[in-house]
Amino acid sequence: MLTPERLKGVLFTVIKSAEITIEADSGRLVAIVVSDEFAGMEEVDRQAQVWEHLLKALPPEEVSQVEFVFTSTHEEAKQARA
Repeated sequence: MLTPERLKGVLFTVIKSAEITIEADSGRLVAIVVSDEFAGMEEVDRQAQVWEHLLKALPPEEVSQVEFVFTSTHEEAKQARA
Protein backbone atom coordinates (compact mmCIF):
# COMPACT_ATOMS: atom_id res chain seq x y z
CA MET A 1 0.00 0.00 0.00
CA LEU A 2 1.29 3.42 -0.95
CA THR A 3 1.76 5.68 2.05
CA PRO A 4 1.64 9.48 1.95
CA GLU A 5 5.28 9.54 3.08
CA ARG A 6 6.39 7.25 0.24
CA LEU A 7 4.51 9.26 -2.39
CA LYS A 8 6.02 12.47 -1.05
CA GLY A 9 9.50 10.97 -1.20
CA VAL A 10 9.04 9.81 -4.78
CA LEU A 11 7.78 13.23 -5.85
CA PHE A 12 10.76 14.93 -4.18
CA THR A 13 13.12 12.91 -6.39
CA VAL A 14 11.70 14.54 -9.51
CA ILE A 15 10.95 18.04 -8.14
CA LYS A 16 13.56 18.69 -5.50
CA SER A 17 12.60 22.27 -4.64
CA ALA A 18 8.89 21.56 -4.21
CA GLU A 19 6.53 22.07 -1.33
CA ILE A 20 4.53 18.84 -1.31
CA THR A 21 1.37 18.10 0.61
CA ILE A 22 -0.33 14.72 0.49
CA GLU A 23 -3.97 14.29 1.42
CA ALA A 24 -5.36 10.81 2.05
CA ASP A 25 -9.03 9.90 1.68
CA SER A 26 -10.41 6.36 1.72
CA GLY A 27 -7.13 4.82 0.59
CA ARG A 28 -6.68 7.29 -2.28
CA LEU A 29 -3.96 9.93 -2.27
CA VAL A 30 -4.01 13.44 -3.68
CA ALA A 31 -0.72 15.32 -4.00
CA ILE A 32 -0.37 19.09 -4.07
CA VAL A 33 2.99 20.03 -5.57
CA VAL A 34 4.04 23.68 -5.48
CA SER A 35 7.31 24.57 -7.21
CA ASP A 36 8.67 27.42 -9.25
CA GLU A 37 10.19 24.75 -11.51
CA PHE A 38 6.73 24.73 -13.11
CA ALA A 39 6.98 28.39 -14.15
CA GLY A 40 6.36 28.79 -17.86
CA MET A 41 5.12 25.22 -18.27
CA GLU A 42 1.67 24.31 -19.50
CA GLU A 43 -0.40 22.18 -17.10
CA VAL A 44 -0.28 19.23 -19.49
CA ASP A 45 3.54 19.34 -19.45
CA ARG A 46 3.61 19.55 -15.66
CA GLN A 47 1.33 16.55 -15.39
CA ALA A 48 3.35 14.62 -17.94
CA GLN A 49 6.57 15.26 -16.02
CA VAL A 50 5.08 14.15 -12.70
CA TRP A 51 3.16 11.12 -13.98
CA GLU A 52 6.02 9.87 -16.14
CA HIS A 53 8.15 9.75 -13.02
CA LEU A 54 5.44 8.14 -10.88
CA LEU A 55 4.85 5.43 -13.49
CA LYS A 56 8.56 4.60 -13.54
CA ALA A 57 9.12 4.78 -9.78
CA LEU A 58 6.06 2.98 -8.45
CA PRO A 59 4.49 -0.40 -9.17
CA PRO A 60 1.06 -0.31 -10.86
CA GLU A 61 -0.82 -1.18 -7.66
CA GLU A 62 0.66 1.89 -5.95
CA VAL A 63 0.15 4.21 -8.93
CA SER A 64 -3.53 3.26 -8.92
CA GLN A 65 -3.79 4.70 -5.39
CA VAL A 66 -2.84 8.20 -6.60
CA GLU A 67 -6.10 9.95 -7.42
CA PHE A 68 -4.66 13.25 -8.63
CA VAL A 69 -1.60 15.48 -8.52
CA PHE A 70 -2.21 19.23 -8.44
CA THR A 71 0.73 21.25 -9.76
CA SER A 72 1.32 24.97 -9.39
CA THR A 73 3.97 27.61 -8.94
CA HIS A 74 4.21 29.54 -5.67
CA GLU A 75 2.57 32.56 -7.31
CA GLU A 76 -0.32 30.47 -8.67
CA ALA A 77 -0.84 28.90 -5.23
CA LYS A 78 -0.82 32.34 -3.63
CA GLN A 79 -3.43 33.61 -6.11
CA ALA A 80 -5.61 30.55 -5.53
CA ARG A 81 -5.65 31.22 -1.78
CA ALA A 82 -6.59 34.90 -2.26
